[in-house]
Amino acid sequence: MTTENEQLVDPRVARRPRRPRTAPGEPSTAPGEPSTAPGEPSTVPGQRVPAKQGPARHIQALILAVAERRFSELVRLQEAARDGSADLCQQLRAGCLAYCEFGLAHQGQYQVMFASPLPMPADMPPEQFPGLVPFRRLIDGVAACIGAEPTDEQAFFTALLIWQQLHGIVSLRISRPRFPWPPLAETVAEAVDRLLAGARRR
Repeated sequence: MTTENEQLVDPRVARRPRRPRTAPGEPSTAPGEPSTAPGEPSTVPGQRVPAKQGPARHIQALILAVAERRFSELVRLQEAARDGSADLCQQLRAGCLAYCEFGLAHQGQYQVMFASPLPMPADMPPEQFPGLVPFRRLIDGVAACIGAEPTDEQAFFTALLIWQQLHGIVSLRISRPRFPWPPLAETVAEAVDRLLAGARRR
């Protein structure tokens, strides 16, 4: 006999757990089910979520293309500057001055070219690095001034020192425009001549 308030319950039937109520607009999930927001990939344990790399790759390719185009422009400006003199060392000074004038006239592009890491592919060979052409021209100019072959170690090292000087000249004048810097042409010529003189004495 049972009262009207009692129910017959079969002990073999397990009661199902109730799902918790959710606020309007929230995803409804049962215990043990993965919780995902609308439009998001599933976060099932052990499942890898694909990374969204498409836009980033496009941006990196764009940055690299801008840098390569600016390097080509720099080479043209340096060649035009060298054409104004028949003296080999004066050609070198003119090319170095053109480098600094380019950096100061195009400060944003210069930062992309030299002040930030370029997104180069891991398998890009060194001979394809952006900016290698103007650096090789610098090595050739140094070698001609010190009476060495372009493959000479001293020519390479001196060109590297000159490049460091030029980059410092541009970067400091960009970051400290109110400092009383000496005239640009005189600064570049003095820096280049001193480094060439040191290379000749070796």
